[in-house]
Amino acid sequence: MKIKIKIVILFVLLLVSTNIFAQKIVFKTCIDCISLSEQQKIDILVLEKNYQNYMDSLRIERRSIRDIKEKDIIRLNMLKKVADHQNTIMALLDSIQKEEYLKFLSNGTLHRHHFFSEKNIKQ
Repeated sequence: MKIKIKIVILFVLLLVSTNIFAQKIVFKTCIDCISLSEQQKIDILVLEKNYQNYMDSLRIERRSIRDIKEKDIIRLNMLKKVADHQNTIMALLDSIQKEEYLKFLSNGTLHRHHFFSEKNIKQ
């Protein structure tokens, strides 16, 4: 009986300690890292909202499918959308902001698939 109580207490302590010391993930957007005009911020926020909605729909669709080939097709569409989104944002920026944006992307602060671009995606 004492061993069971000790195991339960140990388990609870481990559970509590992992929750207390767990790192919170904070995603920064380019708006946080690049000096932008107010109009650029508004335009990028609209683009970001549309992009996130579209990506959410693709994620839901991808999770609901069992076939690996269909999942790969959706994944390819997602990667193309990432590249399109980045190119659309680049079109809104001036040359100095483009350098800052590329630096932002190379730091990997936007998301883990920042290194995908049109040239890296198989057609």
